[in-house]
Amino acid sequence: MKNKILLILKSLIVIIVTILTFGLASKMIGDVGNMPQSLINTYGESIFIVKGAKLPAIIGLCSLIMVFLLINFYLIKDGIHNKRLFKGLIYGCSFGILWFFGFTELIVIFDSGSFSHLESSIRDFTSLTVFGLVSGMLLCKSENTKIKRNPRSLLAIPIVAITFAVFHGAQYYFTLEPINLKINSSMDVLWLLATGAWIGFMYYLFRPGIKLKNKYLGVLFFSFSVFGTNWLLYTSFYNIFLDIPLWDVLLRCFSSSTGVYIGLAAYEYIFGLDRVHCLYDDNLVDLVE
Repeated sequence: MKNKILLILKSLIVIIVTILTFGLASKMIGDVGNMPQSLINTYGESIFIVKGAKLPAIIGLCSLIMVFLLINFYLIKDGIHNKRLFKGLIYGCSFGILWFFGFTELIVIFDSGSFSHLESSIRDFTSLTVFGLVSGMLLCKSENTKIKRNPRSLLAIPIVAITFAVFHGAQYYFTLEPINLKINSSMDVLWLLATGAWIGFMYYLFRPGIKLKNKYLGVLFFSFSVFGTNWLLYTSFYNIFLDIPLWDVLLRCFSSSTGVYIGLAAYEYIFGLDRVHCLYDDNLVDLVE
């Protein structure tokens, strides 16, 4: 019981420090968080804007994101390669870069000329980096985890790049229909492939920490919990500013997560290894995936 209370207190510290960093970075950077003009022209203001509850909604959503990030980090942290502090740093930066891709989508796909999206990505990358550092310090053990990898584990990256590009690209044709999004240029395709490749690299980093014995359940956990939940909550920021149908947001994220799952399941079926060897303080341990 004492350990559980201590874990909750440590988690609260992580959440508070991260939200304070988010607020400080927002003030330092300035006008961030603008939505693409195509969305503003199509959808009206959200109930949070109308009721003057934008700030509480942002704090609430940020807190929810931190809770799920903490849960997933706690579950996989022992299999992340490196020392305690750097485990959290790797985890936080991974999601910071994922969010960077999310913000660049607004520029590349939504044709938004506002570079405040890049400023927003800097704010969020900074916040998630701090989240990772504090999480690593407070939640990880002192052991130095060393991962012995087979080079073919990197093959997850190109496979997920392709399947994410197909499934995330497809959802543009049946979500947010009033703004009529389409894949129109090589830059659009490049963004899709680069984002999918980064998600595949995240799986490469986190795979040893996924302790489910069935590797396809591990793929499901990564696709819909580690990646999918975060992607959904990140996308839900749209709903704080604009009256976008919730169904469109859910369908958009489900399509993306399904693409990740299919790519990783194909990788595991064709190339996946049954076991990953980890070294904890020079004692060899097998992590079953």
